[in-house]
Amino acid sequence: MRKLPFRRLFGRVMQVLGITAVLRLLPTAVLLFKDVRVLEDALYSDWYSLLGVLGRDTVPEWLHAPLLGLNLFHLIFVLLLTLAVWLLRQDSTTTWRWGRTLRFVLATYGSGILLWWLVLVFLQVNGATV
Repeated sequence: MRKLPFRRLFGRVMQVLGITAVLRLLPTAVLLFKDVRVLEDALYSDWYSLLGVLGRDTVPEWLHAPLLGLNLFHLIFVLLLTLAVWLLRQDSTTTWRWGRTLRFVLATYGSGILLWWLVLVFLQVNGATV
């Protein structure tokens, strides 16, 4: 079994980050057509997140950061990252199925994002401004 070089994996991750960075311009375009009068309106724009679906008033404040993180762009990023890793594995001698690749991405990227959300929740519960 041939190992996957870090350089190739890092290159694909950077490509996926570039694509999702361009996709992140979409909310900026939406702000042009929404009724945004002050900067605070733009900061609290959560049209693409799970918090926007549930509503800020129905969810405890300490859950705002994780629910803001569960958005359309994270879903697109995870799917594109899974596709990139899957394509890299197709080039090697051992191929992975899509499900195994998705589990790999969720285990690696997902654990990092989960740790980040836990830090944000900890800061919010302790009264720090995030």
